[in-house]
Amino acid sequence: MYSTIVIITIFLSFFATSYIFQRLNYLPQVTTSSIGKRYFFIDGLRGIAAICVVVAHIWRLGIKGIDLDNYYISSTYSDYISAFGVQIFFCITGFLFFDQIIKRNATFDWEKFYLSRIKRLAPLFLTSTTISIISILIVNYKKISLISIGDLYNALHLYLFGFGGQVEILGQYSGVLTAVAWTLPFEWRFYLLLPLICVIIKNNKINLILSFVLMLVVSSFIVGGMNIWQYFLIGAFGAFLFNKIKVNNKIARISIFCSGIFSLVISPYLIQGKYDLYSFILVFIFFTSIVLSKPKILSHKIFIYTGEASYSIYLNHSFICVAISYFSFILFGKIELNNVSSIMIYSISSVFICILSFLSFKYIEYPFIKK
Repeated sequence: MYSTIVIITIFLSFFATSYIFQRLNYLPQVTTSSIGKRYFFIDGLRGIAAICVVVAHIWRLGIKGIDLDNYYISSTYSDYISAFGVQIFFCITGFLFFDQIIKRNATFDWEKFYLSRIKRLAPLFLTSTTISIISILIVNYKKISLISIGDLYNALHLYLFGFGGQVEILGQYSGVLTAVAWTLPFEWRFYLLLPLICVIIKNNKINLILSFVLMLVVSSFIVGGMNIWQYFLIGAFGAFLFNKIKVNNKIARISIFCSGIFSLVISPYLIQGKYDLYSFILVFIFFTSIVLSKPKILSHKIFIYTGEASYSIYLNHSFICVAISYFSFILFGKIELNNVSSIMIYSISSVFICILSFLSFKYIEYPFIKK
């Protein structure tokens, strides 16, 4: 029960903060004039996915100055909610790019495409990584004279968009600050596959595509480890449905949306592993239901605002939590908590993450997006 209350508190804290920023018109580019150029319900879903990932990593508040013993979110909840968030991010990526493939008849200016991806992802990633490295050096300032070539080499690995893995710098494990970097190589590999996919589609090699998709899905559940690629395929299938099927009947849309919510409700009783077959099926049902029903609630500005800052939330939340923990220790020493105060800490920290992520989006991400 406690974990459920904390999770709800985290979500409400993010949405309340987004509401305030929305009322302040902090992101004036989010307007009704954008309709047709973007899918607001997808933006809203992206924001929810980002908060799901925060739920799994917010335990970092207890790393130094806040005693969260007996007040951590149960891993039974946090792990699966986080995995759901990551899966939805991949579904959204697959959906958005295959939607463009369909609408553009698989014709792209690939130089412009990859440049836009670099401008979209690189500035914040490089900034976030630099902050993480500096944070490690500050925390381990007593060892700074012992820094070696190996430490510097490891630090450079962190700039490889997750391809360099996690490392140790001055004996400090980087994953505490850069926990989500492992997902970025999947994104980049997906981008690199797109030209090949477009060539196959333009040459009407549908049977080849279907065979490839089938082998990919089957192999994902045979080979151990993180099963990720099939979630891009869910997004691709969602894009196909979105462009082929229009659900205009209100009752039908509500029914489809409810079927997706039902898949979430029953998921704890079926899923045995974070990326198992049941997880795939339930995410498939949920995501396709969202794509077909286009729920208006996700197009509310509160959700859209959270979605705008989702990449900043995704990359920044870990080191913000660690920073809160260390600053708390510097200011107050070790903070002992009870049920009420621990929930307040989770709420205040969520507000901080949200505020800093909005600032990050506006002053680091957006200047490169609009170029």
